[in-house]
Amino acid sequence: MARYNKAGLAQDEKNGDPVQKSMSSNDVKKRDEWWKLSARHQQQWFKKLRKEQGTRFIATEKGFPTPDNLLAPLGLVYAIVIRDPVARFVSYYFWRWRDKSFFANLRALATSYISSTFRPAVARLQSNAPAFADFVDSEMPLDGYYIRRLLGIEDPTFSVDIHHLNQAKATLENVFSLILITENLAEFGPLLSSSLGWQHTSFSKFYQKANPPPDIDRLIAWRLDWRDEIRRLMPLDSRFYSFAKDLATIRLQTTTALNS
Repeated sequence: MARYNKAGLAQDEKNGDPVQKSMSSNDVKKRDEWWKLSARHQQQWFKKLRKEQGTRFIATEKGFPTPDNLLAPLGLVYAIVIRDPVARFVSYYFWRWRDKSFFANLRALATSYISSTFRPAVARLQSNAPAFADFVDSEMPLDGYYIRRLLGIEDPTFSVDIHHLNQAKATLENVFSLILITENLAEFGPLLSSSLGWQHTSFSKFYQKANPPPDIDRLIAWRLDWRDEIRRLMPLDSRFYSFAKDLATIRLQTTTALNS
């Protein structure tokens, strides 16, 4: 969508995230870890990208500046996409252990041509994929994913509490001009137009990613109430998600009212 709206991506980028130039096409593209820079150096980095490459839009899922390093409100629009934490964790399991073999890709391609009247395929995992119960144990603690991201805490084992939750809420409310919720992306076209000036904002035209659904049998094998149990293990992230949804809805309603 950003490309279609000519948002101004970096010349060397991966999914919208600037990467360092490589000497060979076979080299692994390393991201510029701009979020680790001080505010002053970030400003210099952004200015150089804009001048040399016309960059006006950066997307990243790998990091976010610590609160002390934020550049807002220096003419930047910070945006974030937030997903239900339970759905995000389940999706991560099936993505992390997905079958990446040639035949798996061939099956996925064939499945895309099968009529929707047939039973949909489910995500296929590697033969050595752990049971979901073991995966849950290996990822403990489950709580605090979004909170750590917004506060610049890189250690996934760092224990967060209500104080960190409130800090993350404040960062979300005071820094981000654009908050999108994965579960109802289609509603946020007006916000994209008002915040970014984009003309083409229909997610249905651009959302072509069609991963097969999770294999629910693997989740039920862990426990019948798998969804409730995962949410129980994520009390702070669940509260953060509810706060984000409410805030996003209020802003969307405000924008809709102003444009009506």
